Amino acid sequence: MNNYNYIRKYLQEESELSALLARPNEIEPEEKYADLMERQKELYRLWYRPLTDACTENTGSAVKRESEKAQKEAVKSRFKTFNNYFLEQWTLQKKWAIPDPGFREIVRIDNINAVMQCYLDMYERYRDAKFTSKNPGKYIEYTPEQIEKLLLTFFDQ
Repeated sequence: MNNYNYIRKYLQEESELSALLARPNEIEPEEKYADLMERQKELYRLWYRPLTDACTENTGSAVKRESEKAQKEAVKSRFKTFNNYFLEQWTLQKKWAIPDPGFREIVRIDNINAVMQCYLDMYERYRDAKFTSKNPGKYIEYTPEQIEKLLLTFFDQ
């Protein structure tokens, strides 16, 4: 993504180079790199799919009525899956670099928009639920504010 973004921005600034690279009956080089960058962003967005899947409750008509114990275990499993995968991704992605500040902010906002809504829904639905009597903090490790703050640290190094 970084490379495509750099080339696209350079072509925007250097119209003469863009004109030299242009070929008749083909899309402009700048558009080509913008398209390639969008494709890379789509691939990148796959990282948060396991998080959104963990937040989503299976409520289809084919789902059997679960016992109360099974429901509690399912909630615990959702939070545990979210927490483990989020921590793994945070550890990895805070080390990645996006040198362009504008592009870095766009990617961060995309991440926040995708992850925060699903987590907030799950958090609001279960934070006061009695799915565990011993230690809810063991499963609900993060507040939505903490998740957002951590998402803002992606690409910091």
